[in-house]
Amino acid sequence: MSPKNDLFISDVHLAANHPERRRSLLSFLERHGSRAARVFILGDLFNAWIGHKQLRDADTAEVAEALRRLTAAGVETHFLAGNRDFYSLRQLAARTGMTTHRDGFAVESFGQKVWLCHGHDLYRHDRRTQSAQSITHARPVEWFFTSVLPARLAKFLAAGYQNHSSRVVGHKTRREVTIPDEALIEIFEAGHEAIVCGHTHRLEHLVCRRGEGQWDLYNLGSWEKTPHFLRHGADGWHFHLLNK
Repeated sequence: MSPKNDLFISDVHLAANHPERRRSLLSFLERHGSRAARVFILGDLFNAWIGHKQLRDADTAEVAEALRRLTAAGVETHFLAGNRDFYSLRQLAARTGMTTHRDGFAVESFGQKVWLCHGHDLYRHDRRTQSAQSITHARPVEWFFTSVLPARLAKFLAAGYQNHSSRVVGHKTRREVTIPDEALIEIFEAGHEAIVCGHTHRLEHLVCRRGEGQWDLYNLGSWEKTPHFLRHGADGWHFHLLNK
């Protein structure tokens, strides 16, 4: 694999009861990340995240150390907050050497202007999720959750919230789980030629057309079943299964 590639992953959903995901991530970082120019982790690296207190756990510490080795070796690594891991970004950056982002951002990749986001912000008709996140993402709530609550209680509440969120997904309307055209048009009209995102757990490449224009949407799937990554290099965009 060329050392000039950009690699993208999302929705690894690390969890103590799924050690295979941690092993897959460590393998990815060692085998592929170490030979890349840049690695972008687009949110939901953790299934439930309580902030800097979680860095004390042995499993999380192992992942943080692998990321620190990657950045120490000179691989530019970015972490974008998802809808599950948005607390303690400064502490995560300090521990791993990654550049952390709270919101979507643009990068230049092999002559293309690419918009990177976790993806949840594209679903603008999902009012229930937006209302919940207006509370969970508030700075006072973050402070209370990460600085006041004991780690065990914080983990319990985080897991409960994620279980509730998973149940709610099955009751959402088609409109709520569809990216509206205006969300995509806004990004493309800003000069971006491609979007890379996660969140939906659907692994897909969509070609978006409007008038004579054509753009690409790369939706990263979840690692819950099939660990994989998206590679962008001089030969274009390619999805890879981790174990192939």
